[in-house]
Amino acid sequence: MSPTNITEIAEPTMPDSENTESMEATTQYSNWPLIIEREYITRVQQRSFKIITLILTLIVVIGATFPTILSALNSRSQTQIAIINTAGTISNLDDQALLKYVDTHLNASYNTTASTSDRKTPPFAVKLLTAGDSAASQQQVRDKKIAIVLTIARTATKDLTFDFYTNESLAQNNNLAQVQALTTQLNIQDKLAGLGLSQTQTGSVLTPPQFTAKSSINEQSGRTNEENAAAAIIALLAIVLLLMFIQQYSTMIATGVAEEKGSRIMEILVNATTPFQLLLGKIVGVGLVGITQLGIVTLIGGAAVLAQNPLKNALLGSHNSSFNLDITSVSLGMLGLLVLYFVLGFLLYAALYAAAGALVSRQEEVANSTGPLTFLVMAGYLISFYASLNPSADWVIPVSYIPFFTPMMMLAREGVTPLPWWEITISTVVMIVAIFVCTWGAARIYRIGILMYGQKPGFSAFFQYMRSRPKGAA
Repeated sequence: MSPTNITEIAEPTMPDSENTESMEATTQYSNWPLIIEREYITRVQQRSFKIITLILTLIVVIGATFPTILSALNSRSQTQIAIINTAGTISNLDDQALLKYVDTHLNASYNTTASTSDRKTPPFAVKLLTAGDSAASQQQVRDKKIAIVLTIARTATKDLTFDFYTNESLAQNNNLAQVQALTTQLNIQDKLAGLGLSQTQTGSVLTPPQFTAKSSINEQSGRTNEENAAAAIIALLAIVLLLMFIQQYSTMIATGVAEEKGSRIMEILVNATTPFQLLLGKIVGVGLVGITQLGIVTLIGGAAVLAQNPLKNALLGSHNSSFNLDITSVSLGMLGLLVLYFVLGFLLYAALYAAAGALVSRQEEVANSTGPLTFLVMAGYLISFYASLNPSADWVIPVSYIPFFTPMMMLAREGVTPLPWWEITISTVVMIVAIFVCTWGAARIYRIGILMYGQKPGFSAFFQYMRSRPKGAA
């Protein structure tokens, strides 16, 4: 089929009377809600919609409960450590005193916060073995009955040596650094004892100085380190959800337009309503589907977040953990911003995707037509991810007000420090202005493109449609 020239799209024949014109206008306007209803009901009833909604809801619930479950598992687990001392007396400590010393230092956080710890057992269980048990204990490590065997010996020059044997990868071993710190302290204490210092003097030398660390980010956010960590994780998850929803539902619009063009249903639809109303009806209808799905996910996710404190009390009692990733205080606000920026981001991209779908005649060509827009969405995701790693960079704030990047950038910044209300307001206004501008341009392309067949998509067709108007248009 040869390409149809734009000038060949004629104005519909003028009616014979004003009454007929008024009746047709009224009919066209009344059909606009039907377009929204058709788009919404058709897509919500699809099996894929229900399956995806269920999967996303499960992911959000699991993500919300994961810190609490991890704390509960952590409170019940113990790392079994066997100490084999062949060095004799260490820093004037006999074997039982050495055992108590190791146990006290490895479980220091538990012992010093016993009244507020959520651990029902200390993190380390330490026992003392004899040198003859060395081979048997290493076999127990291989059988995963013991996690660590720490062998202490002396060289010919009376220096202490430590042999750390474990059944875990050293690169991923969370206990290695803590045991190394213990052995370093033991070695220094043993050398000081050899110089004639008493136990009290040695303890005074090894007492760490008072050290206070502060962050301007913590001061600005008013969050603890744990809350900042939670906010960063939740912001990343929110950005991924935003990317998925905008990409999914914007592509759905482009595919729907191309499908209606390919089946010639579009020609019937434009006789029932105006192209602009058809564009808005499709955007609103599909947008309501996205809001429905996102609303289900956020409502259940919000309920899961609010249930964390009762769940923690049920699993852990009245205790708090050294691993206390409380997401309740930061999650609800993030969920609200996620809904806000999804609506704004979707309206911005949906009009452009609809115009891109109008440029093609077959569904197979949609990917090529929407390629630049997909690249724009992915660029926003990558830039926001990089911004979350470098929040103090000079370019972060200016780029966050570029409409195509605003939704993800603002969520990334919220993950670092809470956004003031005026920044959210300004970004919303900027997005609304951009939505009107993009919708106006997309409508000009859409009303020409939906009745064009055989035209190859590209920038030339894009700008040609932008400059053109139907014959007889004002």
